[in-house]
Amino acid sequence: MTTVVCFKVPDGIVFAADSAMTVTRRGTGDNRYDSYHKLSVICGLPMGTAMWGRGVIGQRSVPSLIQEFSATWTGENRNLTTVEAAANELFAFLRQKIAETQISNDDGGLHLLVGGYSPQSYHGQVFQLDLNAQEPRLIADRQTLTISWYGVTEAIQTLWWGHSPVLRSVLQDEGLDEDVISKIVRKVRHTSAWGPERLDFSMPLQNAIDLAGFLVGVEIAKERYSPGLARSAPPVDILVLRSDGPTWVRRKEFIAPPSIFSGIVP
Repeated sequence: MTTVVCFKVPDGIVFAADSAMTVTRRGTGDNRYDSYHKLSVICGLPMGTAMWGRGVIGQRSVPSLIQEFSATWTGENRNLTTVEAAANELFAFLRQKIAETQISNDDGGLHLLVGGYSPQSYHGQVFQLDLNAQEPRLIADRQTLTISWYGVTEAIQTLWWGHSPVLRSVLQDEGLDEDVISKIVRKVRHTSAWGPERLDFSMPLQNAIDLAGFLVGVEIAKERYSPGLARSAPPVDILVLRSDGPTWVRRKEFIAPPSIFSGIVP
């Protein structure tokens, strides 16, 4: 599973993501790996992607497919392309890869954000690509400052809204009237919610970077101390997109393996 946070502030767009990858194999259970790269840049342009859901198409990881797209994309005047055009081209590319592997487009298993800056624009945009949908959809236009999260997000939602995402359904199960439930939820949010009424969306970019990383970390901590297989895991990658290009604030790198038996045999 995955936790992704997208935060658009006046000076840039921040993508943050965890590193967990869960593979389910029939009859043998789940394997989880903590080194999956969920953030990518596009063609060295001031554009990038964040993904969640299905991590593999056929025998290829989604990041490797985005790398291929970046290397082989021959769109006219590529360096002058808009964010919308890049989102549409990447959407078509991935749909074709899915068709080649005969994976159903209806499984809803792969989702991406494509964000960044069009030429001569100092206002970013973010599009969401759902591979079972007909086309990318705009979720943050040039004038919108916004924060959003995707994948495993129960802890983030609880912090943001001041209550668990299941509060409303619990109150419904207890037989409360819908008007009473709405009143309770509004009062809880007014007194306890941290995000929607108290967050300054015009904060400096560095603070947005800190916040996006913190929110992914909150979800990772919740998963770590909950029973069962953690669905989000460190390290946290952070990618910043500005009109002058992409910047990796934090990106895990390949490392040499430990010496034989290190950490296994005392």
